[in-house]
Amino acid sequence: THTNCFHIKPEHGSRIVCITGNMKSRGFPCDGLLTKEPYAVLTLCPADCMPIFLTTENVEFIGLLHAGWQGVLKEIIRKAIERIWIEYAIPPSDIHVGIGPSVRECCYDNPHAIKQFEKVPPLMPFILKSNSGVKYLNLMGCVCHQLRHAKVLMEHITIAYTCTCCSKDTYGKHTFFSHRRVDKFGQEKEGRCTSYFMTSCNSFIFINCSFFLYYLDLMFTLIV
Repeated sequence: THTNCFHIKPEHGSRIVCITGNMKSRGFPCDGLLTKEPYAVLTLCPADCMPIFLTTENVEFIGLLHAGWQGVLKEIIRKAIERIWIEYAIPPSDIHVGIGPSVRECCYDNPHAIKQFEKVPPLMPFILKSNSGVKYLNLMGCVCHQLRHAKVLMEHITIAYTCTCCSKDTYGKHTFFSHRRVDKFGQEKEGRCTSYFMTSCNSFIFINCSFFLYYLDLMFTLIV
């Protein structure tokens, strides 16, 4: 059976594309893909931004989002949940969400991003301050807040708490590529991780490849 691969080419916005049966493998300038088509593969290559996977218990659709600080401010979470209802008539309470590894609040001291979040009162509680006065952004907390506000059930949200910037393997080597780490320290070549979300007639798998290599026990996999 022929499989089509559809790739997110991030714009750091909130544009979402729905894949239909007449579309062939290609990349889309967008930050989200949704589909009900069998044998489809959705892909994304994040550095520190969140790969967010969406589906239902019965795999009525699959979705993959690229959520960085700009996408979160532009409400890509809300727009995706609303688009799922419009396209597929699936209510938020039926949606299951998986959030892959991303830069966490321990490492995300991005002054420009934090300045923008300080302008949005509902998101200000996710700006944290260290004892030394340095501000950090809890972007994962922002996303969970937006999911709850969009009526996604907390018990339907699975989170990889690993930080792409500072996590290391048992040999002391960094587990993930990280734009933030390269930007701060500049001691390595910059790279990207890869996230896949695949469907067949009766199964789906969503994997962050680097996450899969080092954390098999935490890998997001569900066979229906």
